[in-house]
Amino acid sequence: MSSTSTNSRFQGPCCGCGVPAPLRSSNQDPNRGRRFFGCINYKQPTACGFFLWLDPERDMEKELIQAENQVLKREVQALTKKNEKLRKKYKEAEAKVSGYHKIFFGVLVVFLVLWLATTSNSSSEQQQRLTAAASNNRSEQQQQRATTAASNSEQQQQ
Repeated sequence: MSSTSTNSRFQGPCCGCGVPAPLRSSNQDPNRGRRFFGCINYKQPTACGFFLWLDPERDMEKELIQAENQVLKREVQALTKKNEKLRKKYKEAEAKVSGYHKIFFGVLVVFLVLWLATTSNSSSEQQQRLTAAASNNRSEQQQQRATTAASNSEQQQQ
């Protein structure tokens, strides 16, 4: 483990070598920054191997999970607010569209009624014209027959 020594007036426990162990800080992950007491001779082959953490063990994974959990909670709260706003806008838009549908169908019904009215009026007028034309044809045919009959009668009398 890589470490740095810190000079302090605080006397640490004595290691197996009989010398007070210096206070050091870890420079390696996952314990970077943690302080410990270690044998002064830790690089020597005759070192006793004394080691003692000064601070209680930290559960780095637990701390990271808790920090991430807090971030996620804030994100969820922000997304929940955004979702509520979007739902409100959706309902407002839905109400507008529903109103527009009613107006559209109302206008459509009015146009259909007007169209049917003009179509039926046109049909009635056309039927009246056809009936009048047929009557005129009959009258003309009767007049022609009468004229023909009169001319035939004149010819027979002669």
